[in-house]
Amino acid sequence: MVSNDGFFTGQKPAAVLKHAVFTAYAHVFFSMLGSRHHGPMWLVDTNAGPGKYEADATGEQVNGSPIVALELAQTQREFATPREVHCAFVEAKKAYVEELKANVAPFVAQGLRAEVLHGNVADQLAEVWDMVGDNPVLTFIDPFGVAAVSKDQMTGTLLDPTRKASSEVLVNINIEAISRHGGYLQWGEHHEPELKPSVTTEAGVELSDAFFGGSWWRRKFLEGRDRTNDANQAAMEVVDAYREIIHAETGASSLVVPIRRTPTGPMLFHFTLFYRHPAAAYKFADAAAKGTAKWREVFRQKDLEELLAREEAQPSLFGAEDILEYNERDAKAREAELKNDAVVHIEANLTRMAARVASGQGIPIGGNIETILGSFMSLAGQSALLSAWDNLAAAGVVHTRDKSDSKNTWKQHVVKQ
Repeated sequence: MVSNDGFFTGQKPAAVLKHAVFTAYAHVFFSMLGSRHHGPMWLVDTNAGPGKYEADATGEQVNGSPIVALELAQTQREFATPREVHCAFVEAKKAYVEELKANVAPFVAQGLRAEVLHGNVADQLAEVWDMVGDNPVLTFIDPFGVAAVSKDQMTGTLLDPTRKASSEVLVNINIEAISRHGGYLQWGEHHEPELKPSVTTEAGVELSDAFFGGSWWRRKFLEGRDRTNDANQAAMEVVDAYREIIHAETGASSLVVPIRRTPTGPMLFHFTLFYRHPAAAYKFADAAAKGTAKWREVFRQKDLEELLAREEAQPSLFGAEDILEYNERDAKAREAELKNDAVVHIEANLTRMAARVASGQGIPIGGNIETILGSFMSLAGQSALLSAWDNLAAAGVVHTRDKSDSKNTWKQHVVKQ
């Protein structure tokens, strides 16, 4: 198994992005539920780590997901109608547990509830669920590789269909790890999946077996790779099949947000939300867009600092003020171009969808957000959608939207003229 020690000694760009998306959606989740649930709500982090890790180069400590979660809980408590968010953190490594306890202690001293459990999530989930009880819960699963919860824990506990309170799961599914595990497989003599002769152990394949709930995925992967000649695509087909299984057994829907920096850039990872409330997919897509925008700004500032440091060390003809002005102007232009491209793309998607319905019929926004955003999923959210809608209304393609309640846009329908 790959060690995760190195992860916590340097800030990883993906971590910044994941935390931005996670925070944006968690705020929406607890804010919406807190308006009607007056007891505690829970945030569970199954792969917590030590709580903080060192940033690249500077040595300054950067918050990990537990501290991000506790700061979120602190913010929720400061609302005019306070939301009570309790946190449970599970961590397998003893050394990290001690660091984590120290890092969460200041928040506990301020009155927040933060439970730290030492052990694998497989062993600690029952205890966590006893604490959660009948209260709403958002579970954040961000494993190293695919060593996440088992499929049985997903269907029998986290997404238990008999549970009355809201329970959503946000999981980072590592497509690269699944692809790597699939790469250890080949077709056997009787066209059954088997480990390659060069693989002397299961090499982590058993972790994918546990996550997916059996070895069925092995055949699915090999068939997909044979058909597409693309291990990454085959892994994504396995995940799609897994999502269908979860839906069949629990009734929970899911939305995959592929995280990229640009529409055509490489996929960094899959954030997958399992949910039941009809608003969830829309809100998650918008949260992903806000998270990636924040991520781009963080790394713009990092690049800017490096430019200014080089300018100070070796002055150029431009000077620091010119560099700042150009950088700001360039950043605004890039963001404007990205939004414009997104609006054009969404307009085309909505136009195609409207062509399939009769005049006066509507397209539900919440249930079609994946199709509406298309390849701009995680790069565009409500802002781009509303602009596209307004443009189509001005062109006489669809009716004008209801502008009085932007918080509930997900409930609206785009109605064909």
